[in-house]
Amino acid sequence: MRVLLLGLFFMMKPLLYLSLLSPCFSWAFCFDEAGRFYNVDPQLLKSLVTVESSLKPNAYNENKNKVGEVVSRDFGLMQINSHWFD
Repeated sequence: MRVLLLGLFFMMKPLLYLSLLSPCFSWAFCFDEAGRFYNVDPQLLKSLVTVESSLKPNAYNENKNKVGEVVSRDFGLMQINSHWFD
């Protein structure tokens, strides 16, 4: 019996790590709720987030001019530009 439980633990361990490291499951609910609230297709929201930030909530990007100076920054899942913060 212990061998069976130990084997089951080692089989489930990778799935546990994947579920903890992948927030996509919890976000599915958020996309549905936001889509319903704003009358937007949840698949469209998820597609935008996937393209903009690869589903990384802490995504950050700096936009530079030809000289290399930072002119604006993009933040978060939807990569909201710092221009809109002013």
